[in-house]
Amino acid sequence: MVDEPGVVVHLWSAQAGGAVFGVSYADRPSVNPRIMDRTRDALIRNIHGRVIDERDIVVGAAKGREFHAEGADVMMAARLILSGPRLYQIVVIGKSDSITAPDVETFLSSFRPSSSRESR
Repeated sequence: MVDEPGVVVHLWSAQAGGAVFGVSYADRPSVNPRIMDRTRDALIRNIHGRVIDERDIVVGAAKGREFHAEGADVMMAARLILSGPRLYQIVVIGKSDSITAPDVETFLSSFRPSSSRESR
C-alpha cells in the first residue's frame, strides 16, 4: 500500500510452493480517488514489472480492480478492493512456473470484504 502517515497496514501471508499468497488491509482517514492507481503502481514497482491486464471488479457491495503484472522473473496477480475507508489487497506473487491460473483464481475469488459492522 502507498505509505501515508498514521495509516497502519495489517498483513497476512503464506508461502506455498514457489508462490507467496497475501492479504492486507488498511483503514484510511480519507479516500483519494487515485488510491487504486497509486497502490497498483507501488505493487508493480516492487517487482520491477508492468501491467499485462487489468479490469474493474465488484465484490459484494465493494468496488475494486484486478490486475496481472510481470517482472523479469516473477509474476503477480492482485485484487484491490475498497470498502468504505478500508482498502484491501489480495496478492499472489511468484515465478510464472510456480503459479497456476486455477490456484490464482481460487485464492483471489475466495476473499470477501467484511461488512462495516464486522470491521469495527
